[in-house]
Amino acid sequence: MRMMNAFTRVRRDQTGLVGRFIVGWLLLVGLLGIAAVDGASIAFTTFRLADIAGAAASDAASGFEGHREERRACEAAARTVARQDPAVRLVSCRVEPTGVATVKIRKTASTLVVGRLEFLRSYGRVTRTESVGRS
Repeated sequence: MRMMNAFTRVRRDQTGLVGRFIVGWLLLVGLLGIAAVDGASIAFTTFRLADIAGAAASDAASGFEGHREERRACEAAARTVARQDPAVRLVSCRVEPTGVATVKIRKTASTLVVGRLEFLRSYGRVTRTESVGRS
């Protein structure tokens, strides 16, 4: 009888253990899935901004070569950025007298969680700087 009470007590203590285990795993998988989606969005935004910044810097260098005016060259870079993605912000544009154009652009990646939590928000803001020189 004593053995039966110990067995019953252990069995009662473990009631619902499998359900809790499954719920825990589902929460973990969900969190990992959200992290993967946000990470992929940030990576895609980074690669896209690298292309846009390179094209804008190239257009700025070409514009400078034709007119030798930094203002006109940076306007060409701004047009390129606006044409490729209106949500991208041109942070800075500089053209050296040698014709090397440096363009810095910024965009906030569209994420599920990163953009909504203040302490993670800086990870969702992607900035790229590209320099191009004309030969």
